[in-house]
Amino acid sequence: AFIAALDDDHPVIRYWAATGCLILQDRAKPAREKLLKRLGDEWADVRLVAAEAVAYLGETDAAAKTVSDVLNDSNTYESLAAQNTLEYLWRAGHVTRDQAREMLDGLTFSEPGDRIPRYLNSNDD
Repeated sequence: AFIAALDDDHPVIRYWAATGCLILQDRAKPAREKLLKRLGDEWADVRLVAAEAVAYLGETDAAAKTVSDVLNDSNTYESLAAQNTLEYLWRAGHVTRDQAREMLDGLTFSEPGDRIPRYLNSNDD
């Protein structure tokens, strides 16, 4: 059902399908190709949850690129969602803290969008 829903016309259905795959983690392997396709979705929220899902399938470079693209080319809310995804990727071990910091390097965010960059750049674990 998730695989079919990843091609739905409605972005909310695609988002929840990708979220279902994320919950399944490595058991979502049958949806791998469809999830990779969603990395190019017109909706940033769909791209981000698909990125997190494919990271669990070993596609960490594709996931990181997608998050970086959203961070660099989006509005405040999409950027904040990308920062959340970046933190989740780091905590799951899909990107290192240094990689996460590098993705945020040179970007400026204002409250509330500066919390995750400040945290990642702190010495707190």
